[in-house]
Amino acid sequence: MHSPIPALALAASLSGLSVTACAAPSQPSRTVFTDVTATHVPTDAALHALDAALLDADGDGDLDVAVAVENGANRLYLNEGTGKLTQAPDAFGTITGDNEHVRVADVDGDGHVDVLFIPEETEQHNLFLGQESSDAPADQSRRGPFQG
Repeated sequence: MHSPIPALALAASLSGLSVTACAAPSQPSRTVFTDVTATHVPTDAALHALDAALLDADGDGDLDVAVAVENGANRLYLNEGTGKLTQAPDAFGTITGDNEHVRVADVDGDGHVDVLFIPEETEQHNLFLGQESSDAPADQSRRGPFQG
């Protein structure tokens, strides 16, 4: 396989242009996946998780996981920085319901990610507003149904 850099340099020198090139790997790289489920993901045989959303819940720069749980308390798993997840107990309180979906966005525009759990049948939506203080109470939610 020929590297495109010499051809680019030749074309640039023939046209009188100045070119700065960045070196690329000579062989395309590929990602190989290693199964670390047993060591990195907490297990719970009774958990009926239906949806998950990635967010940086603790502000440390890595992705954490919010999980919608059907007929149980929703969960937050914090990434320890190595991909290992640890459950944050009662991060979304102990509210149980028919949670089918979870979505994350800055709903109130304050610069902090918020989490919305959406049920299928009960219409009892749960919105958790993200806050700056780590001392904030765990259950800072508004319960639906929401209108408007």
